[in-house]
Amino acid sequence: MKRKILNQFPPGWDERRVRKVIEHYDNQTDEEAAAELEAFERRANELRRQKLTEEEIDKILEQEANELSKAGEPKRLKRQVTTLQLPPMWLEKARVVATLHNFSDYRDWIGQIVKERLRLEESLIRGLKKNAANGNNKKRRTAKRTFVARQRT
Repeated sequence: MKRKILNQFPPGWDERRVRKVIEHYDNQTDEEAAAELEAFERRANELRRQKLTEEEIDKILEQEANELSKAGEPKRLKRQVTTLQLPPMWLEKARVVATLHNFSDYRDWIGQIVKERLRLEESLIRGLKKNAANGNNKKRRTAKRTFVARQRT
């Protein structure tokens, strides 16, 4: 005879709430996930500056996350459209390179390049933060030099 496995949820949680959280993360864009992670890291760093223990920080962040999840769906921010002006020579080169990469519109290609560069920069910054948090001075200096060198290119 098979035993029936009962799902046990943490206090205040039920199957509906779990499904809602899963749906939220399944529908989240990469940009939204990055923004959420950055906000979480900023808040954790604020709490660390208050000389709280990691356990105290975890408890506070968990309480705040629970409050936010009870509040319902996050509000979507309207995207701001910004115009980027490039010299005519750059635009012509962008058109040619976009065509080589099978983009029908050079603006889409430029958007892709900017997104990729931002992901790279965010990754480098996360690495710097991680090294700083670990207190590894040698790695921090090396990562910083790499970051500065890449910005110069």
